[in-house]
Amino acid sequence: MSIHLSVRIDHHKAVLHLARVSKATEHLNPFGAQTVARVALDQIKRRTALGLDQSEKPFQAYRERHKRARGKRGLSTRLVNLNFEGDMLRSLRAETRRPKGIPQPALVFHDTSERKKAMAHQKGGGKMPIREFLGFKRGTRSHNAVKRAAIAAFRRQIKAAKH
Repeated sequence: MSIHLSVRIDHHKAVLHLARVSKATEHLNPFGAQTVARVALDQIKRRTALGLDQSEKPFQAYRERHKRARGKRGLSTRLVNLNFEGDMLRSLRAETRRPKGIPQPALVFHDTSERKKAMAHQKGGGKMPIREFLGFKRGTRSHNAVKRAAIAAFRRQIKAAKH
């Protein structure tokens, strides 16, 4: 399973010169897509480590039973950062996918059990509360960082196409 990132930017502001430059810069090149994916991954990891969801609001608290298990391991029982052993977020990788030959930034879980764990957090279910950590809510600090990375990648492409 992969998470495809879609960063919407104002076409007229960010890619004003496209008509003059080349049709080849209508989409991110592979390097630009990889850069955007890395920034997105860094933002998700940073935000999650701070205990914040995709809206940059605190995650719902851990249940008492889980707090006790975390306490026995010497882990924080107050900060909900979705990190028990560290495997889930470590399994998440930044990649470039090419649906229809067009490079797109993507985040991919490379371990099936960690992907299932992440989806349980993301969607909730059973006794697990919803803790949305994958994705970006428009206007948040992390969304803006990914958006800036996409705009910068487009600008680099436009500059390279002019020369």
